[in-house]
Amino acid sequence: MLRTGRAKLSLNIIWSTSFPEPDKLMYIGKVQELTGASPKAIRLYEELGLLGRVERRGTYRTYTDEHVQLIRLVRSAQKTGMRLNDMLAVLRETSDDRSPWESILTLIEQHQKRLAEEVQVRQQQQALLRDYQSKIAACLAASPDCKLTDEALDSAP
Repeated sequence: MLRTGRAKLSLNIIWSTSFPEPDKLMYIGKVQELTGASPKAIRLYEELGLLGRVERRGTYRTYTDEHVQLIRLVRSAQKTGMRLNDMLAVLRETSDDRSPWESILTLIEQHQKRLAEEVQVRQQQQALLRDYQSKIAACLAASPDCKLTDEALDSAP
């Protein structure tokens, strides 16, 4: 069982409770090479608690294959626009007797809903811009010195 701050994290699929064999450990440069994540990003994931426990050999952090897989998962989720805090919330709420995948599925559903709402807002903004463009083009076609009133621009499309 791992603890980050006051939140209990226990993803048995991702975190190993046993210590990895020394030849399976890797330093941050190798993790960067395998994941495409910068050392700064990897340290941030660790600081936020997304990686669980990261061991050290002297002053150097050592990572396992499980860390690599988790970093890849986080980066994939970020490509969809998911926020690190949302991912962390899923990890924090996962208990010993509950699969993390239920929480991850809920997060995906929430994110899809948020994206659909954002798409709707963007489509409304595009319609408004097309309306402004049309009104300005019509005004200029009528007169090169056209004067658009606030009312003309503010009227709904």
